[in-house]
Amino acid sequence: MDSAGNTFSNYRLDTEDSDKLPRKICNIVKFCLFLLVWLYSSVYLITTAPKVPSTFLVPVLPYRKYVIRSRDKTHHSDIDIHFSGPLDKRLIRNPEQATDLDPHIKVKVKSFNAMANETELESDTWFLFLLANQDVMSHTISKQFTLKKVKKPSEEKHQRTSHGEFHELNVILTNYHNQAFALFVVVNYNPVSTHVGVAGGIMLLIFLYVLIIWDLADRALVALLTSMGGMGLLCMMNARPQLIEFVQWIHLDCLMYVFLLMVIVSIVDETAVFDFIAAITYEASRGKPWLLVLILCVCAAIFSAILDNVTIILLMAPITLRLCQKLALCTTIVLMSVTMFANIGNVLSSLNKHSIMKLDIAPILKAQHITYGNYVLHLFPGVILSLAVAYGVLYGFLKKYLYRPSTVFGSITSLQVRADKLKKVGAHLSQYQNNRITQLRRIENEQIGEREEMDFASTLSDLKANCIVKNLPLLVGSCISLAVLFILCLPTIDNTVHYMTPNWIALFATMLLLILGNLQELDVLLARIDWRSLIFFAALLVLFKSIRYLGIDYWTINMLHKIVSNTRKDRQLAVSILVLTAVAAIESAIMPNMVMKSLMVNEAISMSVSCNLPFAPLLWSIAYGSSFGENSNLICSLANVITVGLAHQEGYRYSYKHFFMIGFPITVATLLISTLYLLIAHLVCNWHSPSAQL
Repeated sequence: MDSAGNTFSNYRLDTEDSDKLPRKICNIVKFCLFLLVWLYSSVYLITTAPKVPSTFLVPVLPYRKYVIRSRDKTHHSDIDIHFSGPLDKRLIRNPEQATDLDPHIKVKVKSFNAMANETELESDTWFLFLLANQDVMSHTISKQFTLKKVKKPSEEKHQRTSHGEFHELNVILTNYHNQAFALFVVVNYNPVSTHVGVAGGIMLLIFLYVLIIWDLADRALVALLTSMGGMGLLCMMNARPQLIEFVQWIHLDCLMYVFLLMVIVSIVDETAVFDFIAAITYEASRGKPWLLVLILCVCAAIFSAILDNVTIILLMAPITLRLCQKLALCTTIVLMSVTMFANIGNVLSSLNKHSIMKLDIAPILKAQHITYGNYVLHLFPGVILSLAVAYGVLYGFLKKYLYRPSTVFGSITSLQVRADKLKKVGAHLSQYQNNRITQLRRIENEQIGEREEMDFASTLSDLKANCIVKNLPLLVGSCISLAVLFILCLPTIDNTVHYMTPNWIALFATMLLLILGNLQELDVLLARIDWRSLIFFAALLVLFKSIRYLGIDYWTINMLHKIVSNTRKDRQLAVSILVLTAVAAIESAIMPNMVMKSLMVNEAISMSVSCNLPFAPLLWSIAYGSSFGENSNLICSLANVITVGLAHQEGYRYSYKHFFMIGFPITVATLLISTLYLLIAHLVCNWHSPSAQL
């Protein structure tokens, strides 16, 4: 607060307008709406018990029948069942390719009336095909059974219901195989209604984006509140997740990786490493601003392809901030450009490849001879073309705005308040903010009048003057830790050297840096971590996972399948490439696509089999769409969220609308050029093996 008692908000630039009547009315409406969402969610969370599915370990004997009996009450006629065991996914999804010799199980669900001793409702028979070698791998597959009334010769006038006290549900498994085995079965007698769930999920998305696009409240608060609304909606539909499932939604391994990288960058920032790299970059640009932007963007794309976009953004953001502050460039524009190029280059990264080419489809990938090598080989031309087009769009749209004044939060005043608060944490952090205030004053003064051309030699000498090593042990430790981080991350391409995940690698590098740097005051270090971005993204993951749990993913997949299956045979490959790219891009532009990628890959496998299409171009379409779509949304990529947090820490205003105005044209242009490349490569040039079909 200032001396007058006014509270400074990062999301409010004009504090003088806070007393106006429209703003007061808006705040009252917002307060009532937030309180209503909280009350709605709290009531359902308090009164609804976590949903515990019915699990069974079923021993299936040769040519025998096994019946799972339950008296759980159902609220509608749909029942979800998950089967885990030696299942043949290919034949299950495409039963028309199976023969009578293929081992299989017949599954049927019936509602039995014990009083009348008759079956009132039953589902259609479903064939669950088995692997010939049942010791190879265990797969999980889900099926929703719809119970229908059994037709009888003479219907009674008074119809009984299957939800009464004397009714039981029977899941009947009949084994038509000469071997005994076991299945793990999870039965959900009251699944979420897809129509209601999709409608509720869309309303939550609209609520989230309206608040974030117009900056009506703090981003982290909006995400937490909306995720709470998503949990309340699940409870209302009797689908409250258990605590362990809720924790899995947060992706703690991903957040831990980002947190550890933030710690490393905060320590390295105290050395002259970033200043040295900034001086080299400016020297390579010869003082030409757009050449400097090109160098930064190309480096971001290259290193994101080698590692991942999150790591590169955390490492390149300090360099970009130093250069923009020294050259009085529009910081937000340059940061957005670097982030978007990192997202484009991330298509080729090993982490993105692992998210698409998962272990459960390894036999299919091996049969198609799809490895990381030909993955990069096929996607590389499209990435290069997309980078060139993206830079052209970037230059065409922003060439007049590169020297636009950088918008800051609350001007100098909000940063001064933050500096005063940080005095309680450490004098070092307060001095850091005071230095930032001095830099902002200089930038504002330089941008008041006409900008004069900077002398290249003097500017370069000033940048090199900052490359003074003040703490040699910390510098050596930083270089060693960064080298360890890079060296250990490279073998994760194929896991041939070690089997550590990126979060473990980051933990080892962080601990090594803390030891070599001999750091004593960790509270000062932790105070510089962008906790707000971590909380924001964790809440977003919970929200979007709850929305996906409501059935929006399966609704999208079913719509995609109908479009392709209803297309003429000679146009199915072209339509599949177009639809998969578009749907993957739209999904990643609306929600983080960590789960959707797997579903789309499975749908691509099904399309390849049922429509006799090559699988590789369908996989490339998903890779392009899911990565390029992230450039159109500020909050659906972890790299984008981190960039926003870093800009906010420096006092810059980085809004959703500004990002969308730049990112959407780049997204459209890169999707068009990559789709055109796929169509030419696989329809005209037929760049896939004729035998590359499942």
